[in-house]
Amino acid sequence: MDIKTIFRSMVDSGASDTFLKVGSPVSFRIDGMLEAQGQERLGEKDIRKMIDEVLNDGQKKVFENEREIDFALNVEGTGRFRGSIFH
Repeated sequence: MDIKTIFRSMVDSGASDTFLKVGSPVSFRIDGMLEAQGQERLGEKDIRKMIDEVLNDGQKKVFENEREIDFALNVEGTGRFRGSIFH
């Protein structure tokens, strides 16, 4: 599962937010309600892969040092997304 596919699905679902958490399925906020997108629970490796997809090397260093970072990602043909990563 890659982050761009998740964001495309988010747009197709009319969701305003996406929630990604280790041990939980991908969830979207649709019309104010959180809705799990399937049963598959994300593992730490899944989240690490997504972080690698959205952060450049400088951002990764900031994240490792500060344990949080805000980012933006353009998905061609879909839109621009803002996110926060923290742990």
